[in-house]
Amino acid sequence: MKTTISKALRVKKRLVEQIRQHTALIRSNNSVLAGNEPDCNVVHEIAERRRTSQRLVGVKIAIETASAPIRHLILTLSEKKDEIAMLRALDCTKGKKAKPYSGDAEEYSAVISDTDRRRYVTEIESEIDNLQEMIDEFNAAHKLEIPD
Repeated sequence: MKTTISKALRVKKRLVEQIRQHTALIRSNNSVLAGNEPDCNVVHEIAERRRTSQRLVGVKIAIETASAPIRHLILTLSEKKDEIAMLRALDCTKGKKAKPYSGDAEEYSAVISDTDRRRYVTEIESEIDNLQEMIDEFNAAHKLEIPD
């Protein structure tokens, strides 16, 4: 099937969800109390999961190949998102703070203030928006063949 990278990414997401659903049915129905019937045919679900997984591999390969020219943008986007996660988790405590249970106060200082952190995050989010726009434009404009 000929489609855009954008559509192929949606197909990939749908296949991942189908695999998750097959897995949940297999896990919840493989072992039941003796005398009870499982809610589904577990062997059939395993076969369907395997077929869906094989199709997912084909879709991933097609997407990976078609998006090679923008791989650097995708990797940069990922690193920018990691940087934001690091900054958001950064402790920026400054000033006196009571210790739990004892009530004694300790003095804290921070190299990067909360204000600085918010500014950094805003700057990086702007970079992410620009990268995402370039990636989205490429994905919408480029076609690829994915397995049916």
